[in-house]
Amino acid sequence: MADDALAKRTTTRRSFLKRAALAGAAASVLGLLARGPFAGSKTGGRSIPAGLPGAGSIFQPKNDGRRS
Repeated sequence: MADDALAKRTTTRRSFLKRAALAGAAASVLGLLARGPFAGSKTGGRSIPAGLPGAGSIFQPKNDGRRS
């Protein structure tokens, strides 16, 4: 009788992995709901200045023969 109770309480690898996956999914959903689904994509009222990159920037080629 004690063996039956012990066998019912034994966790198999499959049940452990299932519970771990469900716990991870629940934690992920709770994290998204806590901070909002698109919290990282908000600009917050900031705008990029039109003068970027500036005249002295390395991204402005000075003498490029292909542009002639």
